Formats: sequence, structure tokens, C-alpha cells
Amino acid sequence: MKILKGVGLITLLLVIFLGMAVLISILPALIYQVDYIFYSVSDSAFIIAIVTVYVLVGFFLVKYHHTVKKQSGLNFALESELTAAYGLIQPVWHKSKLLIAIVVIACLYVSCTQVVFVASDEIFVVRPLSPLGTSYHYTDVVEVKIYSPIYKSELNYQITLTDGTKVNLNGGGGDDINGDTYESLQDFDYKVVKLGIKKSSDLDAVYRCTKDYDRVYHDRWMNIAQNGLKAD
Repeated sequence: MKILKGVGLITLLLVIFLGMAVLISILPALIYQVDYIFYSVSDSAFIIAIVTVYVLVGFFLVKYHHTVKKQSGLNFALESELTAAYGLIQPVWHKSKLLIAIVVIACLYVSCTQVVFVASDEIFVVRPLSPLGTSYHYTDVVEVKIYSPIYKSELNYQITLTDGTKVNLNGGGGDDINGDTYESLQDFDYKVVKLGIKKSSDLDAVYRCTKDYDRVYHDRWMNIAQNGLKAD
């Protein structure tokens, strides 16, 4: 029974973790009533949300570790460290509950205001300092760059706008037209290339990051990367 309770606790934490990731993915579309084709949520939004969850879970485990251990049957190898941490957290928890709540709300706010919506002729960028969003036309795109950051094995489809704003259109998000963000991204790429917008692609990085993808998505990424570069 204790083992089952322990497994149940771990499962609950995983559900909370996955639930937060899903929430951050779908919440922007519910908040911002934009007639979008697809939208992209910044990677940092997921990181902030996940860190927030871990901090809250950490507070919970430190504060209630004796109860959790008793009810779940889990054997905490770091029980003495948790007890010591509780001694440090207790005064903060009792005196700064409002501050902690404000920090958590602020983190969730930042997570929900890092999104880019792409419509048929418009790019709508939402940022923490401009929560109402800023609208751009496709002609406001001055550069497209496809690359893979050194610390990631994923690709960034980054556009630079006339005011210097840089956004990645390949983050987590959703698609309201094709049901496939990659297909919509490919359509967007064709449109901006036709406008004569400067574009650069790291083809080696694209191949490296997509070689294990499903063939359809691998080919789609290669087509996106090579589009507009064939004449070079």
C-alpha cells in the first residue's frame, strides 16, 4: 500500500508538470482572441512555468516532508537536509506568503505573455512589457534565420522585425487552420520569401536536428530551410 501511495504521489507530480506545460500552450489562444493561423509560445515561458512548479513543489515537500513520508511510504534520503531547509523556509513562508503569491502570479503572467500569433497578413507579438500586443505586417519582417542554438537540439525559425524585435515561430503552440504548425510555418515562409526578405539557413543544423524525425516532417523542414536559397 505504501508503495502504491508513493507511486501515486510521483504520478501526481508528473501530471502537474505536464498539465502546466499544456496550460501554457493553450492559455494564450484563450486569452487573446486573434484570428490566427498558428501561434508560437516562447521557450522561456515554459521554463519559467516549470521552474515555478518546481519551486512550489519544493516548498510543499520541505514544509510537509514528514507528512508526505508518512502518508506515501517514500523514504527520503535527504530527510535531514529537508528538515534543515524547513528551518530556513518556515519564517519566510509565515511572513512572506503574500510576496510568494505575487512572485508566482508574476511568473505565470510572464509565461502567458510571451507568444506570437501569425495571421493571414499580420504578425501579432505579445510580450510582458506589451501585454496588449503589437501588430506587424509581413512586410515588417526584415530577416528570417533558421538555426540551432548550441545548447539545443531543436531548430529556431527566427524573424527580425523592423523595430529590432526578434521572435521564434517554432516554439510550442497551436494551429487553427491546417492542424499542423509545420505546414503553416512552411506556408508563411513561402510568403515572406516571395516578398524578397533576407533569409539564411544553417542546412547542416537542419539536417542534424531533423534526421530522426518522421520523414514527412524532415522533408518539410528541409523544404523550409532551402526555400529561397536555391538560386544561391
